Amino acid sequence: MFKILKYSAIVFVILLSSAAQALFAASTPSITDTFSNTYPTFTDTLDFSSTEGSHSYTYYQISDYYTYTHALTGLNTSGFVLDSATLTLRHKGNSNTHTVEPYELWFADSNGNILIGQLSSSVNDWVPDTWTISNAVLNEMQSTTPWSLNVKLNETTNGNDKLQIDYSTLAGHYSDPDPGSQNNTQVPEPSSFLLLGAGLLGVGLVRKGIKR
Repeated sequence: MFKILKYSAIVFVILLSSAAQALFAASTPSITDTFSNTYPTFTDTLDFSSTEGSHSYTYYQISDYYTYTHALTGLNTSGFVLDSATLTLRHKGNSNTHTVEPYELWFADSNGNILIGQLSSSVNDWVPDTWTISNAVLNEMQSTTPWSLNVKLNETTNGNDKLQIDYSTLAGHYSDPDPGSQNNTQVPEPSSFLLLGAGLLGVGLVRKGIKR
């Protein structure tokens, strides 16, 4: 009897350990960051995926609270200002109400707890929400090096709330507040130098002919 209890306890510990490992694996998503920049615009897309046990998913499931960051490491921001930006989040599983099951009411906030937007209803389908970033959040982004947007997803109803997120895209427009500065100074093309030289040579020849 003692041996049976001993083996049962060992099996229980093994099962509990396996479950904990699976939970840990699912709690850390794989994020693919794709950045593109053509002055004066940029886009940064975070593509979420996850693995739980032997199963792979092209999304990540969060519960109650989750934070992620758009860090614009590929953008040269020295001497520039951030004019505007939008954030798009594709998600599924939000009922957008606290009165109808599954009682999901999700919000996206900035690192300074400034509201970015409220997620719309996505109970049965994947829905992309796009919000315009407020000036207050733009100022937050520009206070960091590199410019970054910290997004906090949080749920306000009671219970164990879940949300699936597919991707997040930050798109923006930036500019040089001083167009005559070094940031936007354009170097003349070689052809421009040739035209200028030819013009000066022509003027010189004309003047020489007049003197004769």
